[in-house]
Amino acid sequence: MSEERTELPGKSVPRTSVVLNLAAMMLLGLLLLVMVNYLSSRHYHRGDWTKGGFRELSGKTVKVLEHLDEDVDIVVFISSASRVYADLKEILTRYAAVTNRLDLEFVDPDLEPVRFRMLQKKYKVRSGMVDEFTEMSEQVVVVRSGENTKFVDVEQMTEVDFSEDFMYSGEAEVKSFKAEEALTGAILQVTSGETLTICFVEGHGEWSATSWEEEGIGGAVEFLRRDNFEIQSFDLREKKAVPDGCAVAVVAGPARPLPGDDSDKLETYLIKGGSLLLFLEPVIDGEDILPTGLEGLLEKVGVGTTNALAVETDSKRLLVGGGVGIFVSPDYGDHPIVAPIDNFLSIWTLARPLILLEGSRATALVKTSETSWGERHIAESDTDEGVSKDEGDVEGPLVLGAASRLPESMLAAPAPVGKDGEQSREGGRIVVYGDVHLLSSGLVDDPTWVNRELFTGAVAWLTERETLISIPPKEVERYEATLTARDIVVMLVWVLVTIPGLVLVAGVYVWFRRRR
Repeated sequence: MSEERTELPGKSVPRTSVVLNLAAMMLLGLLLLVMVNYLSSRHYHRGDWTKGGFRELSGKTVKVLEHLDEDVDIVVFISSASRVYADLKEILTRYAAVTNRLDLEFVDPDLEPVRFRMLQKKYKVRSGMVDEFTEMSEQVVVVRSGENTKFVDVEQMTEVDFSEDFMYSGEAEVKSFKAEEALTGAILQVTSGETLTICFVEGHGEWSATSWEEEGIGGAVEFLRRDNFEIQSFDLREKKAVPDGCAVAVVAGPARPLPGDDSDKLETYLIKGGSLLLFLEPVIDGEDILPTGLEGLLEKVGVGTTNALAVETDSKRLLVGGGVGIFVSPDYGDHPIVAPIDNFLSIWTLARPLILLEGSRATALVKTSETSWGERHIAESDTDEGVSKDEGDVEGPLVLGAASRLPESMLAAPAPVGKDGEQSREGGRIVVYGDVHLLSSGLVDDPTWVNRELFTGAVAWLTERETLISIPPKEVERYEATLTARDIVVMLVWVLVTIPGLVLVAGVYVWFRRRR
């Protein structure tokens, strides 16, 4: 039986040789493809052709990622419809390309509800019903290493520009993208191994840090636990001093003035390098508003208190049925605590106005409108009709929150050392708010308001965790193309007539060439 042969011009080749030759060529091509993929995976490079290197990672981030000694999990709980989703996915993909220590996962609460429910409990991501039919979940990035967790909100990753278009569209433009600084700082925090303790003072009718009831702040405290803080409560009356190891001492809404001994204990703690977070709403006794008992301490940091109730008369800031004592504020000062929430709304309930003393180092965090004032006559504030500004009332705009530092000359020592025995903070910082209702569970859980950010931002600043790494934000460049009616007609002619016509002419030309 003769071997079948394939006739080629000028020679005759066995068909088996042709098949083997083709198989060898295909195998070599496959091996070449495998080698190219292997080399590209070992020598990965991702280019960035955006203006100003919008997506290029900074040298600081690359250095942090290259020197990771622990595995880090990053789970993104952000809808793919979000304006920041595409940019966030790109930058995190670049993070994962630098190190194999990073495990990245994206979970869209809208498109993957089952997967979201499974991970929601694991990472304690909040969600709730906005109305009868609509559920809204937190838009956060969860960064975890071992037992340490850090939540990064969308507000921490973006700077929003509320232009005039916002009033019509309801959507604010993203002015700059700060995700790299927030995410790299979160990675450093969860891999540092440092756990700080936040101590809540008791003994004067303060709101409970373990209760979710009407006068409890358990919901707000839970956000601190998620950010790798330990929580401790103690009765200041039974202690000779604030316990060692407290990174921040919190006094949340005392129902009566603090006695002198307890005020002295807090002042000593501050002088020794501790940090204080105070929520000093009006202490009402009949028709009088009592002092806080902390006036002497606050004077040393340039903050004064008033025996008054904040009254707001700007109709744009009042809530329906809330009266003049319950209002919102979009006015914030120039300070790291409130920088991420500029122009967003916080809600205030029966607040005590504060005063920045002349020549002090204190910075106002939140303010009321020009038409507000501090009402000293409580009997007149029972009804809207009875409220009027009188002589002796506190002039507006009012300060509702302030941040300051004890002068270095008054610091007796650096901040208390941590459990690891290392000194990493300067201490002597203080934040004062004139309202404790802003920590109520219904408000800190509601994404409509930024009350939670006022709380967690203050703790971050007091523990000097507000910025573990400084990376400049990336400005968002937007380009608009304006087309006239003539431009649109020209484009349609090119797409529907010119280009198809050229293809048809080329096809006819090739057909005639082949017939010849």
